[in-house]
Amino acid sequence: MTKPLQDQIIMVTGASSGIGAATITTLLNAGARVVALARRIERLEQMQTSLEAGSDRLLPLCFTLTRPGRVSLNEIVVRPTRQPI
Repeated sequence: MTKPLQDQIIMVTGASSGIGAATITTLLNAGARVVALARRIERLEQMQTSLEAGSDRLLPLCFTLTRPGRVSLNEIVVRPTRQPI
């Protein structure tokens, strides 16, 4: 049976804790591919490691929304063994 969000790509900001982290789990369980944006890349990587299912569909990125209208991309985490999101 196909999941409701199967292979849809969804971006979540504030993804390292709270509502953002809970949203990621819900989206992965629904079959989505998730680009997770947060300032604390370590938390995103810990989340990815602790996931039982869906970790291959999670792309963690260190991203800071510093001011309205300005976006700063600090670091992109890509592992050669990962499938493209």
